[in-house]
Amino acid sequence: MNDFEQLNEYFNKAKSDKIQFSGNCHDCWKEVMVKIKRKDDKVIIKGGAVYFPNDNDFFVKCKWCA
Repeated sequence: MNDFEQLNEYFNKAKSDKIQFSGNCHDCWKEVMVKIKRKDDKVIIKGGAVYFPNDNDFFVKCKWCA
């Protein structure tokens, strides 16, 4: 499953067009919150990036390390 498909699963699970991921940056370990919004068939990401190494896990990176 690619990252876009994984994001769609999170949107569907949340029953919302807005989701957020938080944790420590995978690279620099600073606290980060990534906000993702689905609007008009586009995905808007603020605060960094989210990566899905497998179907059951994710990690975040801050906007400076992404």
